[in-house]
Amino acid sequence: MDFNLIIDDACTAIMEERGITQEDIAAVIEDAQAEKTHLYSENKEVFLAKKRLENFTVYAKFTNDGQNIQVQNVYSHRVSLNEDNQ
Repeated sequence: MDFNLIIDDACTAIMEERGITQEDIAAVIEDAQAEKTHLYSENKEVFLAKKRLENFTVYAKFTNDGQNIQVQNVYSHRVSLNEDNQ
């Protein structure tokens, strides 16, 4: 990880509630930056990244000053799809 990940108490509480780890958030951000797949505000101050991790998708809203990633919010959803073989 080539950045300092800063997560405030409010985001940490959301992460704990939803089963999201700091490693999950780091993976989301690293992947989005490497692949340049994140969304950003018009002035490129706020970013939104997502990544599918096993059985759930994690989203991270963050700012980046070049060295520090400040996580502003996290989201997730779990989907289980079963194929009907009839």
